Amino acid sequence: TGRSLDPAVQPKYYNTPETTIFHKGALIYGLAQAKSAIKEQDCGVLVEGQVDVVLAHQCGVNNTVASSGTALTPTHLKTIGRYSKNCIFSFDMDVAGTKATYNAFFLALDVEINARVVTLPKPYKDAGEAIAHDPEIFIVAIQNAVPAMEWVIRNEKERVVMSSNKDTPLTPVQKKTIVQGVLPYLSKVIDSIERDEWVKILA
Repeated sequence: TGRSLDPAVQPKYYNTPETTIFHKGALIYGLAQAKSAIKEQDCGVLVEGQVDVVLAHQCGVNNTVASSGTALTPTHLKTIGRYSKNCIFSFDMDVAGTKATYNAFFLALDVEINARVVTLPKPYKDAGEAIAHDPEIFIVAIQNAVPAMEWVIRNEKERVVMSSNKDTPLTPVQKKTIVQGVLPYLSKVIDSIERDEWVKILA
């Protein structure tokens, strides 16, 4: 697997064809170097890019891994789950990264991984950019990661509020729209106590 260093060279990530040894849906980039730290800290940090992994390790966040230039799969999360049931998602701060975070959380609920989500401050669009400017930015963002369900609730509310006057109270229809966005995730929470707590927060 490789990554272009020149933005003009596309594709950005380039993988060899699938083989018995190289199976993108199962391999986790950096796991060999990160698994001890994931076990010790009882948490893995999942980023999108391979360069993000390298930079994260260089700044001391040694429990960082990435999928090998492909979409996250249940197999990836199950593999991380062998070392810890806790995972922090730090994906790109763009539309594609937001979609990837939603998908990752959906999968995490299926394999009973406790997920949290990183929000990087503007103007940084990914972990690598933040670390290159100042490693402390990424380290603090990791420390401030919020539970994924909280992230989904906040995102759904922001999405609905953006289309209206922010100073006016939410209408019943807007509230319904927010709940409809959160419900697919909420319904997958197996533990009834945890689910009830999220229902209260959502209410």
